[in-house]
Amino acid sequence: MVLRAINRLDFGVSYYSKGRLKDTEIYDPLPFIVRFDSIHPQLLNTNFEATVLPDGQIELSVRSEGGHLHIYQTARNSGYSGPVSFDGVVSVGEQVEHPYFSFTLEAPVEGRLPEPGSYMFRFNSHSAIASGFRSSLSVSPYREGSSIIFISTTGQQPQKLVKFLNTFSEEVIINNLERKNDMANRSIEFIQRQLVQVADTLKVTQQKLMDFRRENRFMMPSEMSSRLSEEFFEQEKQRRMLEVSYGYFEDIKGRLVENNLEESDYLLPAFSSEPAAIVQQFVRDHLALLQEQSLIANQAGNSNPYQVELEKKIALSQETLLMAIEKQMESIRMQQVEIGRQTSKLTAQIGDLPELERDFLAMERTHKLNDAIYTFLLQKSSEMQIAKASNVPDNEVLDQASVGGPISPTERSNYSKGLMAGLIIPA
Repeated sequence: MVLRAINRLDFGVSYYSKGRLKDTEIYDPLPFIVRFDSIHPQLLNTNFEATVLPDGQIELSVRSEGGHLHIYQTARNSGYSGPVSFDGVVSVGEQVEHPYFSFTLEAPVEGRLPEPGSYMFRFNSHSAIASGFRSSLSVSPYREGSSIIFISTTGQQPQKLVKFLNTFSEEVIINNLERKNDMANRSIEFIQRQLVQVADTLKVTQQKLMDFRRENRFMMPSEMSSRLSEEFFEQEKQRRMLEVSYGYFEDIKGRLVENNLEESDYLLPAFSSEPAAIVQQFVRDHLALLQEQSLIANQAGNSNPYQVELEKKIALSQETLLMAIEKQMESIRMQQVEIGRQTSKLTAQIGDLPELERDFLAMERTHKLNDAIYTFLLQKSSEMQIAKASNVPDNEVLDQASVGGPISPTERSNYSKGLMAGLIIPA
């Protein structure tokens, strides 16, 4: 999340004002702006000395024994440079080209010359910046059990810290909404793929039924055949729905055995049958344990008591989930056997009907089944679209970031150190 925030900000270049005793980082306002080529290698962690002359030109100087070369577009290093020695005087807007860097120095305000003075700037990779901000980031609750948290960070440039915290808070909220929408999008994509397949089949069966009626326009099905057709249609519809549910459980089982279970997989078949609800709850619980294990994996060793206990919980959760899936699949197989028996009886009765009527009923049954599934999928697609549109983030920013004041060095600490020095030196 910190890296996502850094990628939105202009922290790739750090600016400093040179002083006699120390260099001070500056952010806003800047004496000039470095516009670098994101596809050209840039020399990292190297000081570029920049002296702005009274006429607005900039005297540039770089000295380095070598450093990493970074390409910002791909966020990857592209090797290591040799010794670098560069001196030159450049004008505002002039391109500075070198095998190890490429950028343009621009005025901060159009039509105004840069402020004369001695400055320095350096290129930083976003991953290194994110690592630094992450180590200084602190999250604390308002009080025990409260849903309000404070996010704070420390550094030497207050304006930079304020901008980072505001952007970071936005990214947390955006990410939360993205995760919700991603689940809805996966389900919608799955349903849309099914709709395309069923729509093609429906179009073919509809054309066959129309052709048959056109060729046999005086044939009308009897009451007996209509009743048999309705019963057969209901049995076939149940069979198809059971196949979808069985495929859902089979997929979840396979992913669980292969340790390839993802957070939103249990939502993929959005039209899985009602018995899947208990399995979905088991999947949620199992995923919560896996997520907790991944969070503490880098902090706790294999012999850590909590880690050992968590692994036992995960093993037990997996065993329980597999058992629940097996029971559901066994129940579906029993229902399929019963539906198969009922279908066989109906098929035998339909076989006693006249051949023309039998052919008509077969075509009509296939068409009605595909039409029912297509309507069902459209309904589920609409429901998921509405659910996605109604998604809102779980969090909100109550207060924008503000500067809390200096924390180090403090005035009291400075006086104490001065007093001690005043006593020690004469002594």
